[in-house]
Amino acid sequence: MKLGEALIQAGKLTASQLEEVLKEQAIFGGKFGTNLIEMGFIEEEAPPERPTARPSPSSSWSTRRGSAAGSPCSF
Repeated sequence: MKLGEALIQAGKLTASQLEEVLKEQAIFGGKFGTNLIEMGFIEEEAPPERPTARPSPSSSWSTRRGSAAGSPCSF
């Protein structure tokens, strides 16, 4: 499925808006998403923040490296 079709299906864009942005893109070029924003058909949203990974207590560095906790590292 193409992005334009997905946006129509999600109710974010109408078929006539899709047709208009594709015509403008054929004439002036540019990226599809940028053109949608510049033409005012959709609003730019910040991407969702990714949660920071926190190691669980059982997967601490010393445990993963196979040494006992508090033991000096040897290479």
